[in-house]
Amino acid sequence: MNAHNLILWEAIKRLKLEGVRKLDLGTIDTRRAPDLARFKLRTGATARVLSPAALM
Repeated sequence: MNAHNLILWEAIKRLKLEGVRKLDLGTIDTRRAPDLARFKLRTGATARVLSPAALM
């Protein structure tokens, strides 16, 4: 249960030891993936609202 969280957390700790300062965890979707959103926010992610992209 929640093995993904443990694996990602261990990877984050190792990357930090190697000097990585930022990691893009992708979008935060509290409606479709609330557990993943909670994990991302608890790892220190900063939620930002981005403008929608448009192709012209």
